[in-house]
Amino acid sequence: SELSGIEVQASYAATDNLPLFATLGLLHTEITATDETNSGLIGNEFPFAPAYSGNAGISYNHPSGFGGSFDLTFRGESEALLPNNSGPDPDFGTGLKNESHVLANMRLYYELGKFSVFLYGTNIFDADYLANADALAGNVVMGDPRVVGAGFTYNL
Repeated sequence: SELSGIEVQASYAATDNLPLFATLGLLHTEITATDETNSGLIGNEFPFAPAYSGNAGISYNHPSGFGGSFDLTFRGESEALLPNNSGPDPDFGTGLKNESHVLANMRLYYELGKFSVFLYGTNIFDADYLANADALAGNVVMGDPRVVGAGFTYNL
């Protein structure tokens, strides 16, 4: 099998309290050899391995202890099962794909000495996406829905 890729990361401090970051990943996967019983998989992409992905975010940290962050994570379309439709015979595959999607996350907090309180949200726009698929069991697992919560920490 073949697996090759590159990931590039950049960060920039717009001010002492305002860091920005971004990453971009590019990936190529291909099954190039199998045993005789799975020869139809040659040429297929690895499941859940998008050709491109990335994220970008910003955070703000005020000297008073207040702060927050926001980030977006992007994943390109990928095959969800083997066999998939990227092989030499597109009619052989399942056709099930994990469509490209963007997830947005945020966190707001206040820190005072060893104590902090925070609010957070993951997948705040409630995007639908596949997290996993199992052809043998005949099921798919959807990604986590929007989650909003609060918490506190105390460091000893």
